[in-house]
Amino acid sequence: MNFEPIVLAVVTCFSTLVGGSFAARRRRNIGILGAFAAGVLITTSLLDLLPQTFKLANSINVVLDDVMALTVVGFLFLYVIS
Repeated sequence: MNFEPIVLAVVTCFSTLVGGSFAARRRRNIGILGAFAAGVLITTSLLDLLPQTFKLANSINVVLDDVMALTVVGFLFLYVIS
């Protein structure tokens, strides 16, 4: 039996409990904690997608500098509208 998913689920559970108790104690900073959590989620999803983007860009002969420039422009756009 593979115990890796069980171990990862337990680690996730405890990290969520620790983060929730930390946020409950720091109620006056809940906006900052929420912004941090949102930034972590967005960064994680983008870092997951970037390798696939690089493979796709190489397959259709797009310069990787252009891909990175568009990524930065997208980040700046999201920063400006938020």
